[in-house]
Amino acid sequence: IEYTDLQRWDTVPLPLHSLRRRLVDVASIQRPFALDIVNVTDRSHPCFGERALHAAEDIPAGARLCDYAGHINVEIARRGEEGEADGSGSGAPCFNRSSYLLSLYANEEEGVFIDIDAQSAGNEARFVNDYHGTGLKPNAAFWPYADPSTGEKRMCVRTTQPVARGAEILVDYGASYFEPEARSDAVDSDSASDYERERGGRSGGGRARGRGRAGRGRGRGVVVKLTNE
Repeated sequence: IEYTDLQRWDTVPLPLHSLRRRLVDVASIQRPFALDIVNVTDRSHPCFGERALHAAEDIPAGARLCDYAGHINVEIARRGEEGEADGSGSGAPCFNRSSYLLSLYANEEEGVFIDIDAQSAGNEARFVNDYHGTGLKPNAAFWPYADPSTGEKRMCVRTTQPVARGAEILVDYGASYFEPEARSDAVDSDSASDYERERGGRSGGGRARGRGRAGRGRGRGVVVKLTNE
């Protein structure tokens, strides 16, 4: 018998996984602090015309706001794999090029990558923008933790300093997010989280907004417009 605190769906046929939504009561979800998704109206903001996440009340430092949620994306990079997704034929693996990936686990040697993709499903966390170009400093970070009920690794948005009511929640996507050599277009990129940078590596908690042709490429211009659809 395998020990689990999870409601396991791995034995349910994939076409029936959509029934899982019937077990979710969105109205019952409670956040520890109130948050607002707002339209960016400041023309000097890199995300002008898009959306941003703001504090709807004063929030202290060290507060966990919400999990980063979405579809789980698993990729296995095999040596000698053709880069058919972009037609390069470079031998590089074909990665998910979503602009809303957040890494849960990465093993570069084995070529195993597990990400959360919030492009087509997600919550407030998908609207968190990078601080570059805003004239402000980051006041939050993507942070890994273990669910105390199940032990499963999750990623959350956690404040790193007090956030006043009405202020935008901003994070640092990391220097590798903006590496131009890893960019194949204006919307694909990813980065390491503060947690990983403190530990000198990319062990599986990075902001992963799309992978470049040469593996896990992470790039996008320094002045960016994040597409929050």
